[in-house]
Amino acid sequence: MTKVYYFKINEDFKKSYKFYLNEIPFKLRKEVLKFRNISDQHRCLVGKLLVRFAMFREGYCHNVLLNYKRDFHNRPYLNKKIDFNISHSGEYIVCGISNNGLIGVDIERMESIEIESFLYLFNKSEIKIINNQLDMFYFLWTQKEALSKAIGKGLLVDLKDILIEYGVGSYGSDFWNLKSINIEDNYMFHLAYKDNSEPEFHKILNSDLFLKDLTGQPLKFSSFKNI
Repeated sequence: MTKVYYFKINEDFKKSYKFYLNEIPFKLRKEVLKFRNISDQHRCLVGKLLVRFAMFREGYCHNVLLNYKRDFHNRPYLNKKIDFNISHSGEYIVCGISNNGLIGVDIERMESIEIESFLYLFNKSEIKIINNQLDMFYFLWTQKEALSKAIGKGLLVDLKDILIEYGVGSYGSDFWNLKSINIEDNYMFHLAYKDNSEPEFHKILNSDLFLKDLTGQPLKFSSFKNI
C-alpha cells in the first residue's frame, strides 16, 4: 500500500515550534538546528514528524526515528520492508511511504522562473509539451523529480533519461506509476510509486504531530525501549 501525508506550516505550529522540536530525539534535533533559517528548521522538523507519524500508523514503535539510516547515496531508509520519501516547498511538507517498493515524492510552489534556463533537462517532445507554460513546466518537473527520488541515485540520474508518458514514468527498463493531487492551487505535487493499488492521501493536522498512546497520553522517546 502507498500512502501520502501532507502538512501545511501555520501560525499555531510556529508558536509551538519548540514543543514540537522536543518530540524528536536529541541527535535529530541537531539536524534541524543546523539550519540557520527558521523556515528551513520548521520544514526539516515537520519532515521528521511526518515520517514518525506515518511509521507509527504502520505499526512501528514511536521511537522509530532513532533507527533510520542513510545509504551510499545519502538517501534515508529504515529497512527493506518499507520505504519513505520526503519533499517540501513553501509552506508544505509531504511524506510518502510504501510497503511495496521504492517511492518518490516532489512538491513545488509554482513561482515565476525563466523556463528556458531549465529546458536542457528535457527532451524535445517534453519541451514541446511545456511550450513555455509555467504550469506545464512544473507538471513535468515534479514527475521527473519524484521518479528521480524513487530511483534513489541522487545526482547520478540524468533527468533527460527519465521519460514521462500518459501517467507512467520510465528509467531504463524500470517503470513507475505517477500520481498527482491538487494540494493547493499554486503548488504542484507528484508521487512516483510501484504499487498497483490506488494511493491514499491524508492531510495532517497540528494535533496529529503529537503521538498518543491508547489512553490519550503523549508518547515520549523515553517511554519504551527502542526497537
